Amino acid sequence: VNAAYQDYVKRFPKNNSIHCIEIPFLDNPEKEADRILSLIPKSHQVIALVIGGKMFSSEQLALQLQQWLIESTPLTFLIGGPN
Repeated sequence: VNAAYQDYVKRFPKNNSIHCIEIPFLDNPEKEADRILSLIPKSHQVIALVIGGKMFSSEQLALQLQQWLIESTPLTFLIGGPN
């Protein structure tokens, strides 16, 4: 996880604040969801990266990210674990 995070951080503008928070796997999905939601500021746009979600090409994602940055929208990316 850390290696992938370090790779992607290099691609973002230096003036952006980027953090990686790893959440330990919990056997109870509801508790895990509550834990995740408790860490996300209410003002953030949440982007869940999931299998079966809306597909973006690299170019489309870059354009969307640029738009959010122009709008000064704080972003939170959720990247799932093994389940």
